Amino acid sequence: MSGTSAGVKSKSYLPNSLNFQDREIYKIGFTALDCMRRDGKLCDVTLIADNNRFTAHKIVLAATIPFFNGMFLSNMAESTKSEVTIHGLDACALEAFIGYAYTGLVQINPRNVQSILIGANFLQLNNVRNICCRYISERLTVDIVLPMRNLAQSFLCAELVSACETYIYKNFEDIARTVSFFNLEGCELMELLESDELNVSSEERLFDIIMSWVEFETKPNPDTETNSVISESVNVIELPENYDGNVHSIKPSVSSEIGYQNSCCNGSLHSTHHPHSSHCSTQIFSSKPRTDFLPCLLRRIRLPLIPVNYIFSVISRHDLIRKDIRCRDILDEVRDVLLMSWKTSEFFNCRPRRCQDIFGVIYAVGGWNADLECHGIVEIYHPSLGRWELSESMISKRSRIGVVALNGLLYAIGGFDGNSRLRTTEVYNPKTGKWATVASMICRRSAAGAAAYDGCLYVCGGFDGQTSLRTCEMYIPEQDTWKLISSLNEPRSAGGLVALNGRLYAIGGHNGLAVFSTVECYEKGGDLPRTLPSSRFETGHQNNGIRQNPTNVWYSVASMLHRRCRHGSTAFRDRIIVAGGYDGASFLQSVEMFDPTTGPDRNGLHGQWTEISSLSVPRSRVGLAVTAGCLYAIGGYDGSAHLRTVECFKSPIKQNPYALSSNVLQSKCNTLSNLLNKPNISDNYNNHVDGDDDDNNDDGISCNHQPCSMNSDFESISSCNSSEAVTFVGTTQNRKTMTLENSKPKLISHKPSIPSASVKVNCNGGTSTLSSVIPSSSNPFADWKWSSGPSLIAHEGWVGICVLPFGQSSSVH
Repeated sequence: MSGTSAGVKSKSYLPNSLNFQDREIYKIGFTALDCMRRDGKLCDVTLIADNNRFTAHKIVLAATIPFFNGMFLSNMAESTKSEVTIHGLDACALEAFIGYAYTGLVQINPRNVQSILIGANFLQLNNVRNICCRYISERLTVDIVLPMRNLAQSFLCAELVSACETYIYKNFEDIARTVSFFNLEGCELMELLESDELNVSSEERLFDIIMSWVEFETKPNPDTETNSVISESVNVIELPENYDGNVHSIKPSVSSEIGYQNSCCNGSLHSTHHPHSSHCSTQIFSSKPRTDFLPCLLRRIRLPLIPVNYIFSVISRHDLIRKDIRCRDILDEVRDVLLMSWKTSEFFNCRPRRCQDIFGVIYAVGGWNADLECHGIVEIYHPSLGRWELSESMISKRSRIGVVALNGLLYAIGGFDGNSRLRTTEVYNPKTGKWATVASMICRRSAAGAAAYDGCLYVCGGFDGQTSLRTCEMYIPEQDTWKLISSLNEPRSAGGLVALNGRLYAIGGHNGLAVFSTVECYEKGGDLPRTLPSSRFETGHQNNGIRQNPTNVWYSVASMLHRRCRHGSTAFRDRIIVAGGYDGASFLQSVEMFDPTTGPDRNGLHGQWTEISSLSVPRSRVGLAVTAGCLYAIGGYDGSAHLRTVECFKSPIKQNPYALSSNVLQSKCNTLSNLLNKPNISDNYNNHVDGDDDDNNDDGISCNHQPCSMNSDFESISSCNSSEAVTFVGTTQNRKTMTLENSKPKLISHKPSIPSASVKVNCNGGTSTLSSVIPSSSNPFADWKWSSGPSLIAHEGWVGICVLPFGQSSSVH
């Protein structure tokens, strides 16, 4: 080595000044503290619960648990004591929270979750409280949900309250069989009945449930040793000894020995339901007799939605109703609302609950009379009264008309007056009972598809007297103007147009030569808001791996199983129903259901068509309407005669487990005497397609086409065992991690989107046969049947059908 070099410095990767932080020291330090606690070293406080003693370090408890922070760092007497008794926490819960203070871990299982929740609320451990609420909300059952909602309300656990209420609304009819339901206070029951979210099959069913509650008399059991909402034999939930039915009574109270006096220890979520147990004891009492609540409860039933004969044959004849003049007065008001034209429904909530289908008045507008002449007659059908009656006639005579309800008004669009196709549009206001004219369409058209969509009226296709149309128009009510929108890909006369889940569907029809099975779909785009269905698949263009639908243009979706025109079409329970029609060779009685949430198929077309129960007779030119949970097929032509008859598609009536001691009459529609149908001129179907059937010819097809051949549910907590536990993991700085410990993996069964029944289905215009039985999730109408309904009075054919929701329609005379 030569020279006087001072030496070579090694290369430095660290700055001259740095801050080193050992992230493991917290874990190491708290682990060491926990070991010292267990060995009783350097401990300066002993916590006592149920005569069990636990040593700890005040500084650790104060640093990790807010309750002890307030105790030991204040001027409270306990800050200087070496022993503190905690009332209200059992020994196991207190030991668990002391361990949590040192390790950030607490095990939660069905046996201890309630006491952990109560303790976490008392000790102000919000993270632990929240995970307990989530744990409970994922394991709710019909037996425990009502007491759990009370518990959550008392501790201001908003998320658990919301989860409980959602579960209650969704499973109300099952909950109404439980002991805890019959222990509800009248005011609590009234609060539940007011909700639009309440899931009941019908308001008649709700009446039975209410009467069961009213007739149930709560009596104390002197032999019961514990005061709980549900007895030990039911073993749903243990509540404090001084629980008096008021959810706000469960509050921690601090004495000189610190704690709360309400003993809620060892609360279990396990439930073994014994609804007929003779040992059930109830300590929730109201000094007010339940019959005193009856008028208030009766008003919370949406009585105008109940058939009239049920009201007067069942409700009005119930002994408790007959004995209460207030209840009789309510029924008198209902009678006035339903039967008197001048009476409004402002005294009752006439809005259907969200679980129920639209409840409204069916309007039959225009069409042909017995002499096959166009007319402007209007008939209305109120499902509660069960009969058709005449209403105010239109200004113009119209057949092959488009009828749409929008914003409480009824629009009659275009049509044929016997001489020419019409551009004119009329609007009916049910509040005034009068028709008026609004702006005319741009194009003359009859037999067009019409629907309400995104606050506007849409008409598509039709016949102008010379040719079938592709053009489509939109009416903007606020501006009283029509404007053209994108045209259909195919001319479609006598097709259907249905709005469903933010999309328009143009279904079937003909072009003068051929009858279609194809379907086109339209979505509004641009700056306007779009409401899309929660479908499992989307169709359209691909963008970055995400499938998107084109907007403001018509694109193809799955074709029907059968070619058809002059069919009825409507939306029903998130699906599209098409019924009857004409396929170019024969008149159809088949009915198909379209589910837009399935697909896409290999051709990129979304949706699936499934054949369901057929009509009793073929019906071309038929109208479909949905009200009060039923689908009505109204009028039509069977190939030899025009029809006044009506068919009703509904679910079979199931036995009512809440049947009263008297025989409950099933609600049936009152019908007018059947009128004899006059013989009609037979039509010739072997020549040509003449647009939308001028004269007496019903679209003959010159090309002579042959017709086509044809959850996860909440898991019951009672299924859990003590090994199914959640361990809540935290750190001294942030306890927000949750892991599963000793829990068994569960398989989630995804119900198939394609029905597995021996039916014909079509995803791309072709047909295939599947075996086994359709699951109810794929075909909600698997057990539904068609039955006869009240016949029309004056209409013979080409009638326009629409439903105005109840409360927006004029009263029936």
